[in-house]
Amino acid sequence: MRQETFSVAEFPNEKALWKHLEPAISNINQGAARPVQAVPTMGDLAEKYMAEYLPKLAKSTRDTDGSMIKVHILPRWKDVKLANLRPAEVETWIEGLTMATISNGRARRTMKQMLDRAMVWEMLPLSMNPMSLVKVRGSSKRKKKPELLTQEQVGSLVEELDEPYATMILVCAGLGLRVSEGLALKWEDFDWQAKTVIIQRAFTHSELKEAKTETSVSTLPVASILVKRLKAHRTRSTEREWVFPSPRTGRPYSADTLLADHIKPVALGKPCAGI
Repeated sequence: MRQETFSVAEFPNEKALWKHLEPAISNINQGAARPVQAVPTMGDLAEKYMAEYLPKLAKSTRDTDGSMIKVHILPRWKDVKLANLRPAEVETWIEGLTMATISNGRARRTMKQMLDRAMVWEMLPLSMNPMSLVKVRGSSKRKKKPELLTQEQVGSLVEELDEPYATMILVCAGLGLRVSEGLALKWEDFDWQAKTVIIQRAFTHSELKEAKTETSVSTLPVASILVKRLKAHRTRSTEREWVFPSPRTGRPYSADTLLADHIKPVALGKPCAGI
C-alpha cells in the first residue's frame, strides 16, 4: 500500500480527481497494476541538474548557479512538485529576496534553465516554460555607468605600476582585450614578423577556456611600440609558454588578485601588496 497527496490546485473537485485516478483503478481491477511513479519535485530536479548538467558548464557558471540553487532555490522550492510551480508565486519570492537585482535575475534564469532540462529529461511534459512568465524588473540594467580611462590616465597607471603589471595593462589597453584574454596569452600566439597576435583563449575563475569555434578566434595587429615592450618583457622572464605567468603557480595570474593587490592600490594611491 502507498499513500499519495493530490493538490487542490491540480484537482479542484472530486470529479477531476476520480477522472485522474480512473486509469490506475482500471489497471488494478484487471490485475495489471504497475507501481505509480512519484511526481518529481524541484529537489529531485536540482539533484539531477547539479549531477548531470551543471558540470558541463563553465566554472564561473557552475560556481554561481550551484550556489544559487543550494542557498536560495532549494530552501524554498525543494519539496514543491514541478507541476505545481506557479509563476506568480515565484515572482513574489524573487521580489522578497535580499539580493541585488542582477542576482534576482540570475535566480529566475537558473530556475528557467532547470525547468528546460526537466522537459528534456521528461520530468515535465513539453510545454511553455512557466518561468518565461516571471519578470524581474531592472535585472539587465547597469547600476553603475562604466568609467572609461583616457589615454593619459592609462599612461599614468602604466608609469606607476611595477613590472610585469605595467606591461599587462599596456597590452590589454593597446589591444582592447578583456583581462581574461590578456592573462591567457602565450608567446606562441605572437607573430613578430607580421606584428600580429591571435586571441584564442581566456583565463577566468582559475580555469582556461579555449575558443569554441574558429569564428571565436581573432587576429589583431600589434603596434611596433607594443612589440618592443613585449620583447623587453620576454628577456626578463624565464617562462617560455605564458606571457604573464604567476611566479607561484607557473600559470596565468588571478585577475581578482591583480586588481586587489596591485592595480587598485596604485590607482587609489595606496601601498601595494605582494603576490
